[in-house]
Amino acid sequence: MKPQIIIPVIIMAFALLCLLPLKFRLYFIQEGTSVRGKIIFRLLGFLRYTVKFPTVSKEKTVRDDAGTKGLKKFQKLPPANRTLDFVKDFFRINLWLIRHITCIRFFWKTELGFGDAAATGIGSGILWSLKGILFSFLQKNINSDDCDTDIDITPVFDQETIRTELDCIFKLPTGYIIIAVIRLLVLAFMFKLVSKGVRLRERPSN
Repeated sequence: MKPQIIIPVIIMAFALLCLLPLKFRLYFIQEGTSVRGKIIFRLLGFLRYTVKFPTVSKEKTVRDDAGTKGLKKFQKLPPANRTLDFVKDFFRINLWLIRHITCIRFFWKTELGFGDAAATGIGSGILWSLKGILFSFLQKNINSDDCDTDIDITPVFDQETIRTELDCIFKLPTGYIIIAVIRLLVLAFMFKLVSKGVRLRERPSN
């Protein structure tokens, strides 16, 4: 095949890839001390990749030399003001990506009981407030106009129990993911340069 044909084909294929929506399903369930969950990514309906959350396990002891290595890495960080700039950029890029997410389904149900009617009622009210705050944040930062939403809290007054099930489906155009990854890689490269003492041009103050 001639380069005059290969290059346009590659460009068209890449442009088509950028327009394809990546769907991902977040499933999380917590029953007492048992916690499990997974994220399922789907592309083109048949390409699928699953990431499972690690199960809850006992805390591992940390060796002393691990703390020493962490202290040495901390000492190599750029000045506090420059580090703060990089942290702001990191969150700014991720927030930009989040704002292009579309919610398809948001299912979040909880059963809560403290063995006491008054405590269960108060706890349920507090949890309703927390869920409302979180969902309001999602509504402000992602497209949720056509989202199938089911949020509920079931108080259990006669026993001590807590069970939470979260099942959500979102979609995001692949092109935005590619752009965000490139921006994050550039940011990480710049952070590494500054950590090594390379002076970059200062940003103009607002």
